[in-house]
Amino acid sequence: GSGNYNQLGLGEGVGSHIPVIVPGFQNVKDIAAGNTFSLILLENGEVYGFGRNLSGVLGQEEEINYPSVKVQGLPKIKSISAGYTHALFLSESGEVYALGSNSHGQLGLGEAQLGAKLTAPVKIPGLSQVKEVHASRFFSLIILENGDVYAFGDNDYGQLGLGDNEDRPAPEKISGIPIIKTASTTHRHVLLLSESGDVYAFGDTAALGLGLIAQQLSPAIIPGLPKIKGIATGWSHSLVVSESGEVYGFGMNSSGQLGMGDVLGETKLRSAPEKIPFLSNVEAVAAAVNKSFAIVKNVPKVLYTSHEPGSAGTDTETIAIEFDRFLVGDFGKIILRKYSDDTIVPTTLVGLGGYGVEIHPAEELELNTKYYLEIPPDTLFDRDDSSSAYPGTQSKDD
Repeated sequence: GSGNYNQLGLGEGVGSHIPVIVPGFQNVKDIAAGNTFSLILLENGEVYGFGRNLSGVLGQEEEINYPSVKVQGLPKIKSISAGYTHALFLSESGEVYALGSNSHGQLGLGEAQLGAKLTAPVKIPGLSQVKEVHASRFFSLIILENGDVYAFGDNDYGQLGLGDNEDRPAPEKISGIPIIKTASTTHRHVLLLSESGDVYAFGDTAALGLGLIAQQLSPAIIPGLPKIKGIATGWSHSLVVSESGEVYGFGMNSSGQLGMGDVLGETKLRSAPEKIPFLSNVEAVAAAVNKSFAIVKNVPKVLYTSHEPGSAGTDTETIAIEFDRFLVGDFGKIILRKYSDDTIVPTTLVGLGGYGVEIHPAEELELNTKYYLEIPPDTLFDRDDSSSAYPGTQSKDD
């Protein structure tokens, strides 16, 4: 990404088009990226920052670009969050500290501090037993251990979920929601994930999945979704992941951020959740301004059901698997497992001329019992055709 303000920690003006290691940090526990600055949380609870110190967000007096500096005046921290020009720090004891711009009350310090620029962390009064902190553009969201949610700061689009458009300079509890597990915030809308797997939305734009509406001033449940385990909000789109690993998207898709296969440049709006094709076995999703990311778990590739005991005079079965356009490499890493409990079945493996493998179980397979082959895709095959998928395969979850 861009390093104009040293926000990558690589030196002022140094950017990168590929992932590179930020020097000088080890034992990192958490990271947070603001508008033109970044924060690093170490395992020992210390916080470091680099980039542009706008409004004192790095805990320094001068509004210049800084290399790595330690944020002073904090207790042991367990979680961090970076907004546009402010930051929140969650202590090990469950208290919240704020730093940077309070232009809209996003630091939660009350009317007296409205508009202030804090260059040293200050504890937000009235908050304890906090589980999560979310610093968004000009507002903040707090989730307590008991699942209650508090919001403060800019509310021009109803993104505080408090039933109106009035800014709040101090934390105020959001009503009308169940126990909340986690949240995802962007500059104008918010998603909340409940303990039961339901998703609640409020704020501006059609990225709420609630149909064609201008604003939703209080939390509303998004209809038509299965049980959800993960959520993410972009600038004007949203993603949710089901318990079964499928991904649903809604909102704008002008840059292909929903992954629906639309023609790029055509603004095709999804005002209700729509399942994204070609994605399965997803563990988590993330969304940026107009892009999306998915983490897909390494799943087994072939599901096999035993039907007959013995084969060719043996007391076990021989399983022959062929792969079109895939060259078998280190096929010795293939593992045969029992579907019901993931037990490993000892095997002998024999290559079949470079395009397949025979699996000879060392013990008799149980009748009408499902087994699966665990095939590491990064070590087994060289793709002759990068557009092809594993032919005739099926994941364990399917």
